[in-house]
Amino acid sequence: RYGFDEDYSTLAMIVAMISSAIFAIALTLSLHNKSEQKVSEINESQYSGNMVFLQLSCLLSLFLVLLVGSYFFFNHSISQNKDGSAILNAASLQRMLLVRYTHRTSIIIAAHATQNWQEVSRNNIAAQRDEKHIENNYRGLLEGGRVILSVDGKKTLEIEAFADENIRQALLGSQEEWEYL
Repeated sequence: RYGFDEDYSTLAMIVAMISSAIFAIALTLSLHNKSEQKVSEINESQYSGNMVFLQLSCLLSLFLVLLVGSYFFFNHSISQNKDGSAILNAASLQRMLLVRYTHRTSIIIAAHATQNWQEVSRNNIAAQRDEKHIENNYRGLLEGGRVILSVDGKKTLEIEAFADENIRQALLGSQEEWEYL
C-alpha cells in the first residue's frame, strides 16, 4: 500500500547497484573470454590491446558502480537534511524580520517627530507586513503548520511542531519578548 511517508530510495539504490554490478560482470566476462584466446597466442612479455581494453572496461564498470552508489547516498543524505535546513532558514528569517521590524519602528518614531507623514505611512505598512510574517512563523514553529522561508512571504514550508522541550522553551521565550515589544 502506498503512503506519503514511504521512501523507496533504498530499493532504488539496491536495484541500481545490482544492475551496475551485473553489467560490469557481464562486460568483463565477455571481454575476458576473447582476450584469453588472444593472450595465449601472444608472448608473455608483450601487452595486448585486448588486455588493456579489458582492464579499462573493469575500471569503467567499477567507476559506474561507485558513481551510482554515491549518487543515491548523497541524494538520500540531502533529502534527509532538507527540512532541517529549511527550518534553520525560517529561524534566521525570523531573526532578520525582528531586527527589521524594530528598525522600521524606530524610523516611524523619528518620522513622527519630524512630521514626515509619507515616511510614517510607508514604514508602517512594511512593519505591519513584517509583523504578520513574524506571528505566522511563531505559530508554525510552535504549533506546526506553515512557516515562511522568504522575505516576501511567497516561499513557505509545512512543518510539524517541535517536540524537543528545550527548543520549544526557547521559542516560547522569544515569542513572549516579541509580544512585549
